[in-house]
Order: sequence, then C-alpha cells, then structure tokens
Amino acid sequence: MTTKEKSIQIALGTYLPTVWTETCKLYAEGDKLCDESEKLCAEGQKLRAEGYKLYVKGDKLCAEGHKLFTDAVIEVYGKNIIDWKGYGCIVDGMEFRNDN
Repeated sequence: MTTKEKSIQIALGTYLPTVWTETCKLYAEGDKLCDESEKLCAEGQKLRAEGYKLYVKGDKLCAEGHKLFTDAVIEVYGKNIIDWKGYGCIVDGMEFRNDN
C-alpha cells in the first residue's frame, strides 16, 4: 500500500483493522509451517533412532568379523600377528583386502 493509501486508511480508522487481518493471515500460515516442522522433527527423531539401531547392529557384526578373523590367525600362527590397514590387513606377508 502506498503512503497516501495508508494515510487515508489511518484517517478513516481502517488501517489497524486491515493490518490486523493481514497479521492474522501471517500467524495462521506461520502456525501451519511450525506444525509441519514439528511433525518432520518427530519423524526425523524416529529415523535417527532407527539409524542408530542399525549402526549398533552393524558395528556388532563388524566386531564379530574382526574377532572371527583374529581367532583364525591365532589358531594358525599361535598369536595375533595381524597388521590392520584401512583397506583390510596383512598377515605374514599376505594381504587381505576388503573391497566391498
């Protein structure tokens, strides 16, 4: 609205009610967005919790695999001679790669 239109509405006493109506529309739209945000946050928390459960399960499987191989090396060599690397490990000059 122009300055002139605003001055006329103020003189007629309609300016504040007009602005209040627009304010209420903005509040209503803002509330809808906040409600949607809360729903998404709740869904995100559920997904994060599920993701953490999967992470724990995956970490446990990795630990089981690590123990399985370590036990096998000890069984063959009588001691743990594994040199763990980021890609796998080296045992007595043999390279074992995990290229998954």
